[in-house]
Amino acid sequence: IELVNDSGIPNDNLTNNVRPQFQVTVPTDVNEVRLSIDGGKTWFNATPGATPGVWDYTWLTDVANGSHTLTVEATDAAGNKATQKLEFTIDTMLSEPTIALDSTDDSGTKGDNLTNVNKPTFILGNI
Repeated sequence: IELVNDSGIPNDNLTNNVRPQFQVTVPTDVNEVRLSIDGGKTWFNATPGATPGVWDYTWLTDVANGSHTLTVEATDAAGNKATQKLEFTIDTMLSEPTIALDSTDDSGTKGDNLTNVNKPTFILGNI
């Protein structure tokens, strides 16, 4: 199972897209692939892609920010079913970046962020 529109670090299953797109690779004798988010109350059918054994589905409604579990159920021609899960996160909130003086360059009272260092080091966070 692949989160196609993964917008974080590759393969971290983090996206800022509220309509996530998934690609599922299964054996070529599979004739149905269904997907559900967070509990399996509602299932959606994926569509076969151009490559045999590859199925695609893009969520048609917005999925809320936060952590989610995608459940995929594949059924082959003999009626055998297999299920697999993928944890993913939707995060559309912009993190506020931080900047701080490196504590080794804080030459005044520790924590006051005053320095007499000509080329101090700063620590950037949330970027």
